[in-house]
Amino acid sequence: MNIAVDVALSTLGRARAAPACTHSGATMQTNKRQLTMMEMMTRKRDGVGAAPRAAPGPPQPDALDEKLAAANRVFFGHGSFRPGQQRAIRGALHGRDVVVVLPTGGGKSLCYQLPALLTPGVTIVVSPLLSLIEDQVSALLGAACGGIPAAHLTSGTKETASRSVLHELHKAGEGRGELGLKLLYVTPERLAASPTFGECLAKLHRRRLLARFVVDEAHCVSEWGHDFRPDYRKLGNLRRSYPGVPFMALTATATPACEADLRKSLKIAPDALAHRTSSDRPNLHFAVEDYSEGDANDVREAVVDFVKRRPGQCGIVYCMTQADAEACADLLSERCDDVKAAHYHAGLSPLNRRVTQAAWQAGQVHVVCATIAYGMGIDKADVRYVVHASLAKSLEGYYQEAGRAGRDGAPSLCALYYRRQDVAKIRKLVTGFGRMKRRGPRLQRDLDKLDDMVRYCETPRSCCRRQRLVGHFGADPGPGNGDRPCCDLCDRRAGAAAPAARRARGAAARPAARAGPRGPPPFAPEASGRRRPPRRLLERRGGRLPDAEAARALNAEAARALEGHGG
Repeated sequence: MNIAVDVALSTLGRARAAPACTHSGATMQTNKRQLTMMEMMTRKRDGVGAAPRAAPGPPQPDALDEKLAAANRVFFGHGSFRPGQQRAIRGALHGRDVVVVLPTGGGKSLCYQLPALLTPGVTIVVSPLLSLIEDQVSALLGAACGGIPAAHLTSGTKETASRSVLHELHKAGEGRGELGLKLLYVTPERLAASPTFGECLAKLHRRRLLARFVVDEAHCVSEWGHDFRPDYRKLGNLRRSYPGVPFMALTATATPACEADLRKSLKIAPDALAHRTSSDRPNLHFAVEDYSEGDANDVREAVVDFVKRRPGQCGIVYCMTQADAEACADLLSERCDDVKAAHYHAGLSPLNRRVTQAAWQAGQVHVVCATIAYGMGIDKADVRYVVHASLAKSLEGYYQEAGRAGRDGAPSLCALYYRRQDVAKIRKLVTGFGRMKRRGPRLQRDLDKLDDMVRYCETPRSCCRRQRLVGHFGADPGPGNGDRPCCDLCDRRAGAAAPAARRARGAAARPAARAGPRGPPPFAPEASGRRRPPRRLLERRGGRLPDAEAARALNAEAARALEGHGG
């Protein structure tokens, strides 16, 4: 694999540089072949016009790592891998099942996107939310290399685009055309309810063009997971329908019990490569304010005061209901002169949700007041604070939502306004009403999770909130955070004027400074060279494919690159 990956990368680079055809019926265009970054690297190393070299000897032990680093740099603009990414990618390229548990902002997407580019066929990505899927596809189409062929089949996909994608899959499955699509995003409901799509997958499987199934936000698979969805539970049936196709499961919030359950449900192979990193996010400062003696208006005033003291900063305010989200956004817009706020929830039309999300991503909106669905998988690095104006249903859900702050590694705040009155409301929502009233062990597990959340809010002053959060996910929380931001309880013990508290709150209260002479923090998107997709890509609702010639070369070279390197 190491010897041939150079050719595969160069070919893939040409496919990315080639003009693409959309699934909107646009005519395919041709253009002059562009010199890829990989080719320029090769010319610089070998010298232009140099005589052909002799066949290389056996690859060095780190040769594959070097090729993967080059692919990461060329196609995604990343200067290095984050912890755990390279190991997961190697396992995927060797055809193994892979289970990845990385914290929010840890770079889970690259673990399957890079192998998809270096493996023949299409990778099917099962993802739970339309906003997450659309953001991922837009980011791939606007990748630093000029665009990666990706598409989605969801309820939000235009009918013409959906038909075109299915036609492409049918043709490739019947051997009547090349498959240029590398990543196809679907919801679990689409997999369960679309016989036509299942027929396409069966044809691709017979021709060995199904690269792998990826289950994103895999905690949804488990009944222990904090976001259980019945159609996720059926994904294990794909093993029987498409034997031999490897699986990759990724999540940020899975306790050991949740991970064991999702492994069983997806029928993950016993020899699967598993990678779990600590869930600790040392740049996040956690705080809980108890407003049990006040009312809902007191919480709203506290949120207004919090946001007022951070003009120009990007943040998310999570609310319990859609009406609360709208009221909060209106109040912030009215009371905060330098803050632009908008609301986001499932009751909005798809167009309004996309407009709000795009405005927030572009910095035209500072604060989004949302229900819990917002933000999952959204790659916005400069979120300086996440405020919960009400109680979350579980620690897993809370940590995922709070973890959307500080993805660039800079100090950020995670504040929660706690009222004991909210506990009874959420308990009723979890239990259900009338005919929809729930019973049985699953209900009890959800109630236990709510109790865990309450215990977090009422953590004794002698303890540390960060340690309680990290310990909940089965990792040793270790000692305190030293002079870094930690939590309100540690700050109180250290004294109101503790240097750590001043640095954490001061950094979060100031507008984010530009990168200095040393550049942005490690793994920051600014360091990767990644650019936001242009508006026309944000508005596009399907995907795009390279032309047939580029697709044919891409898949042929990728197949040769992988020969003899399984296991």
